[in-house]
Amino acid sequence: MKVHWLATNPATELKAIKPDPSVTWPLLSGRSEKVIAATYEYDKRARRPSDQFGAEMRTIIELMRWTGLRIGDALMCAKSRIQGNRFSLTTQKSKSALTVLIPDHVIAALNALPTRADVHPDYFFWSGNSKHKSLTGRWQRKLERLNDHLAIAKDDGTPMRFHSHQLRDTFAVAQLLNGTSMQDLSKMLSHKSIKITEKYYSPWIPERQAALERADG
Repeated sequence: MKVHWLATNPATELKAIKPDPSVTWPLLSGRSEKVIAATYEYDKRARRPSDQFGAEMRTIIELMRWTGLRIGDALMCAKSRIQGNRFSLTTQKSKSALTVLIPDHVIAALNALPTRADVHPDYFFWSGNSKHKSLTGRWQRKLERLNDHLAIAKDDGTPMRFHSHQLRDTFAVAQLLNGTSMQDLSKMLSHKSIKITEKYYSPWIPERQAALERADG
């Protein structure tokens, strides 16, 4: 069989496809409360007590919500990173000595986590041995199942699915609305460049300005 090549490449006139940047939809306006409520429903539907992970999911949600950590960093968080209400924001990508204050109820939730045989006593969620990717994937799948018990929507009423990165978005937008500068936020999120931070969160600058004006008024 002969292979016949085209005289010209039909794709030469096509322009590269540029993906649309992800739209940030933080869990504000009661959305985070609905996500938390779904963890209780998750436990109700569990086949046996050992399948109930609502306490861990609520704590992961709160930890990410108040620290802006990526899910992998939250899951591999060592207990030594918390001193009182001060939480070290050192991550796998950044070794900057940054700290953030987290509320008492998050500290209480971390300290009240049930004992699990596969969790090392120096950590909240990690065995100390499992790989970052496998640990992250396992908990992402659990959190994804919350959508079976959850109904949340964008501001225009369009339904949306919950995913763990929205918790990081929630932290970032809340920081902006409270007056944190884009430069400081970029450091807190351990972004390589402030341009990355601006790409995802600059649309929230008008809301931030409005919030600051209301505070001054």
